[in-house]
Amino acid sequence: MKLIRSIIGAVTGGNDKEKPWEFAPLQVDKPITLDERRAAEQAKQIKLGYSVEIINKGEGVRYTEGLRIVEAKIGWDDGARLVLNTMSRWVKPEPRELTTTEFIRILTRIGEYLTCDGKPLTVVDQAPSLRVEDATAASTVLPRVACWARLERDFKIVEERQPAAAQPASGTVAGS
Repeated sequence: MKLIRSIIGAVTGGNDKEKPWEFAPLQVDKPITLDERRAAEQAKQIKLGYSVEIINKGEGVRYTEGLRIVEAKIGWDDGARLVLNTMSRWVKPEPRELTTTEFIRILTRIGEYLTCDGKPLTVVDQAPSLRVEDATAASTVLPRVACWARLERDFKIVEERQPAAAQPASGTVAGS
């Protein structure tokens, strides 16, 4: 209505009391920036030559090192829940079982990625228990991986501990 009056006033030469239209500058949304911890984690991945990414609409995680790929199932209940039995072998380029050293390195790197937002990581060892190089992973691998907070088996918490992931990362990982 004010616009019509100002147009009529401009044509008829009257109504000098009204101020002309003023337009406010456009409000541009600030670009979304990565959280500092997530950015540091991604920079570390680039430096060390691997990548960890969430896949399948948040139901999986993929670890890539060169051409080799490992995938695992993941859930999001009170932090991340990583199912160990789903990540026992390289999927590509040639499927083969992971060695203990590879499993420790991959589990550590995936754990650091999943916990960099400050939420706890629960590792789920389903029945039958995961075996890496003919040894039970819960007794040989998990004590050497620092970033998990809970071990769950058959929907019951078997072990709970304070993760060492709250400490600043040194940039080196066991077995790398």
